[in-house]
Amino acid sequence: MLTIPENKQLVFLLFLINLLGAFYGFYWYRNQIAETPWYSFLVVVDSPLSSLLFAIFLWFVLKGTRVYWLEGLAQFTMIKYGLWAVAVLWLDIYLTGRITFEATHLTISHLGMALEAIIFMRYYTPKLWSAGLALVWLVLNDIVDYTFDLHPYLPWSVAESWAAFFAVTFTVLACIVYLVVRRGGKAVAKGTS
Repeated sequence: MLTIPENKQLVFLLFLINLLGAFYGFYWYRNQIAETPWYSFLVVVDSPLSSLLFAIFLWFVLKGTRVYWLEGLAQFTMIKYGLWAVAVLWLDIYLTGRITFEATHLTISHLGMALEAIIFMRYYTPKLWSAGLALVWLVLNDIVDYTFDLHPYLPWSVAESWAAFFAVTFTVLACIVYLVVRRGGKAVAKGTS
């Protein structure tokens, strides 16, 4: 039986889903993007940027090319921001008692982000230096987000301190997932750096 990363049709479908998800995410952030200085754009649109990076990573998977710096960045950000969004959404649901279609849709799609990154990480395990690069990006993004108030808009019920806590927690969790997968992954053949 083929695994997901070996099934080219499924990889192509995931490529399209992530690409469309990225475009939808940029649209979803349109108001915040309009209010954000252009030079800080990349630290605001965390989830759509993650989906876009992952779509590009999947394109290289389809081409049979390894781009290690992209693998680390795409996989780490998908795990972190997928889980971060779910935590923020569900904290809002807990605090307000409201479950909306949007929260349900975003929860499912963001859980999917994290899950697909973990599945692909098993087969396309980033090099240690690539994981380090991804970690540096995640930490710098957290510092900028919560020092200069450039994080994505939060639901009114969710305190910024909780969002920051989730950000740090899921950065650490992405590293733990990487270390566990690195010990037991089924890496594919080497390609370009």
